[in-house]
Amino acid sequence: MNVTEESDSGVLPMNHSNKVEQSMAESEEGRPRIKENTHQACTLPTQSGARVSQGLAGVRKAAREHKEMKFTALLHHVTVDLLRDSFSSLKRKAAPGVDGVTWQEYEAGLESRLADLHSRVHRGAYRALPSRRVYIEKGDGRKRPLGIAALEDKIVQHAVVTILNNIYEEDFLGFQWGTDADRFRKSLGERLGKFGLELHPEKTRRIEFGRYAEQNRKRRGEGKPETFDFLGFTHISGKNGNGSYAVRRMTIRKRMRKKLQEIKQQLRMRMHDPVPQTGAWLRSVVQGYFNYYAVPGNLDSLGLFRERVLRYWGQALKRRSQRHRYAWVRRLKLAAQWLPIPRVMHPWPLDRFAATHPR
Repeated sequence: MNVTEESDSGVLPMNHSNKVEQSMAESEEGRPRIKENTHQACTLPTQSGARVSQGLAGVRKAAREHKEMKFTALLHHVTVDLLRDSFSSLKRKAAPGVDGVTWQEYEAGLESRLADLHSRVHRGAYRALPSRRVYIEKGDGRKRPLGIAALEDKIVQHAVVTILNNIYEEDFLGFQWGTDADRFRKSLGERLGKFGLELHPEKTRRIEFGRYAEQNRKRRGEGKPETFDFLGFTHISGKNGNGSYAVRRMTIRKRMRKKLQEIKQQLRMRMHDPVPQTGAWLRSVVQGYFNYYAVPGNLDSLGLFRERVLRYWGQALKRRSQRHRYAWVRRLKLAAQWLPIPRVMHPWPLDRFAATHPR
């Protein structure tokens, strides 16, 4: 389906017959119509009032109302405005790809760069660069391969994901019946198998989770809803302070223990370094930890992490001298000077839809 948009010129669009409209939809992706689709008008169709283009609002509405509809022409939704928003959504300090271009370097002359990228995408001249391969340590000692894409590739990928999300977010709903979930899991496994992929047997399971999970399990005489770990967090089906349902997220315990052990080892190696030097290092490490895990409802876990870091630092300082004891009063002064206070740094999940980016 080709979702119509607001005309960029002063001429009102005419009604076409079905054959003409179908022909236009089929040929849309093959035309390098760069100027006509450079910008899109915006509207406020989402629950939170987040800005999206009128064209994407039409795509979302069509996907919601016509589940069997097939979308065949979506390239014209990749506009300069969407590419700009995608660029603003990228992490400023992310590692560069094989081209070595950073976010700050690309920002210089941004508009001309985006116009050129938009032109190449619509002309079919855009080619993605190879990803830079790096490896990170896993908790079990193995290494996980990661591919770091070039910055322009990240921009295009983010733009495409934004468009596709307006279609597929309407389909990503929980399953009411376990048989439906099992059927979906089987179909997904068969689909991935066609591409030589498979679901991890230890990380793929069906659980009862959601707003009514606790009530349903209680009625059947079962325990609390199961939890699951994802992206460093343990997700819990619980309640907020008002007694309403809420998904609680807490740092995975083994992840915290692993990070604390790494800090403890480093503090022993830095035992004889000047206190300000170690303090500056700890501030950077703790703040980086908070930047990721400081989600609503996880402050108690972060407070415990900060307390353990302070304890390990005090133990390292005590080993420097047999005569000088670092009392808790002095440790608290060091904590106030060097260790950041945990505070929420990420919005609630529903608030993410209303996120805006500086221009």
